[in-house]
Amino acid sequence: MNFEEFVKDKDISFLAKGWRGEIYIFKEGNEQFCIKKAIHQEAIYAIQKEANILSCLYGDDSFPQIVSQGEDFFVYKYIDAKPFEKVFWLLEKENQLKVLKSILKAAYYLDSVGINRGEFDKEYKNILIDDAIKVYILDFDRGSFSKNPKNITQFIQSLRVKGLLTKEEAVNLGKIYKSNKDYVYNYLNSLLSRPPSIA
Repeated sequence: MNFEEFVKDKDISFLAKGWRGEIYIFKEGNEQFCIKKAIHQEAIYAIQKEANILSCLYGDDSFPQIVSQGEDFFVYKYIDAKPFEKVFWLLEKENQLKVLKSILKAAYYLDSVGINRGEFDKEYKNILIDDAIKVYILDFDRGSFSKNPKNITQFIQSLRVKGLLTKEEAVNLGKIYKSNKDYVYNYLNSLLSRPPSIA
């Protein structure tokens, strides 16, 4: 089934547009859902790949919860939250650290299951934060299954840019991560449990 066939009997509203996909929302009963569709023929592979990745992440609501997939689209549960860049810098320092710890946890989980999302060096891209300071990681159309994912090493660079790690610390942690992932995760988790100032 393609997008046109899927939506012919649905009342959909346009929500957003990216490089490869458009997002629409619709209601079914009391629930809201999003549809992500490929915006051109060349984008279909990326949309299908993203749907396959999200299927592997089903059950962890830090990621979009996919409910169905078609030829050029997939459907996931609507997430009632705001973009990272509109929320993060308005939060108190304690909640900023809570958000960063949630992103760290998600990046580590993706590494552990062999999914490389990318974009964690600019962690504000395609991340939502809700009113309860819960974090949602979106947009896997550039993601891939990988034996050597780099989500945490990218996130280390984000922490360096924020002034939470020195360049030397970031380089050393990146090297250590290749052989001792748990040590680096625990080190960063401990770092984000302290109240340093964020640049």
